[in-house]
Amino acid sequence: MSQTKTGHCMCSCVSFVARNVPETFGACHCDMCKRWSGNVFNGVPVPSEDLQLSGEGHIKRIQTSDWAERAICAECGSPLWYRITAEGPTTGTTNLALGLFDDTSDMTLGYEFFVDRKTSANDLPKDRKQFTEAETLALFAPEDASHDQGDKQ
Repeated sequence: MSQTKTGHCMCSCVSFVARNVPETFGACHCDMCKRWSGNVFNGVPVPSEDLQLSGEGHIKRIQTSDWAERAICAECGSPLWYRITAEGPTTGTTNLALGLFDDTSDMTLGYEFFVDRKTSANDLPKDRKQFTEAETLALFAPEDASHDQGDKQ
């Protein structure tokens, strides 16, 4: 089932409304995605015609290969998307960065690309210390900080 979802970059200069958003997203472990995003790139494929963007003047597009572009927010540097530009059946597909979405609670990882390039950083073992949001804030946030730190880190 597809749905309509909203999201924005870290500084909110770029925001979007996306229609026909799938319930699954993909992970790419290629070297370019790792360098661009700092780790694996988790992307949600949305046809460009189903994407309404705000803040176009803050978007920097970079043609990173013969077949695709990547985009970042020129203000805060947030990765925005990986878009297929070459002619073919997936032309115009925009893979929005998963972290931009306001709510991903109903989405699951559906597939991975370049798994032969995957690093151990993406195989998180269960037997480790895990911190909740409240525990993390108690460790690092100033005492007078707002409890809504999710969008302010």
